[in-house]
Amino acid sequence: MTESTNDVPPDVAVARPPRDYSWPALQPTHGAHSPTVITPIAEALVDNLMQLVASEHSAFSYLAVEPVYQPAIRAWAWAEARVLLLERWLDENGGPIDDDGKIRPAALLLEHVSRRAIRERTRLGLDPKSRMSMAVDIGMAGSLQANLERLHQIGSQYLPTFRPQRSDADDDEQDGGDD
Repeated sequence: MTESTNDVPPDVAVARPPRDYSWPALQPTHGAHSPTVITPIAEALVDNLMQLVASEHSAFSYLAVEPVYQPAIRAWAWAEARVLLLERWLDENGGPIDDDGKIRPAALLLEHVSRRAIRERTRLGLDPKSRMSMAVDIGMAGSLQANLERLHQIGSQYLPTFRPQRSDADDDEQDGGDD
């Protein structure tokens, strides 16, 4: 058995280019599929949003109060980070149409990811229309809560004096109803 100079056993196949061949240079990609690229951008977006939420008289203070918003905030940031990466890549590489007049796959992905980002923004109330809709819903919920509390107070006043009246039908049901 002859010793190899690269310490690879002779029975192990190694992918090497033929002699006098060089690998083509890798084209830089947009990174919109790479968690390594997306994560720092998404974390920065979350940090910026949380600073906005923490500011005094923020319209988004509800996001800080309830921890149930955290997964939705992370999903929004992930989608927004992908949009930013794809937009930058398309800007740097000649736009959504390639030299042959075809739509680039990154442009199609951008359309899909943009829809996702819009959905996530809407779920969190980060755009004006959805924020107003959430405010109405929250206001209605508060109004309903106040009405329920008022009814509870009224009901608790009458509960100690309330005695249900029994009817003959109630007596029949308790006896089994067979007369």
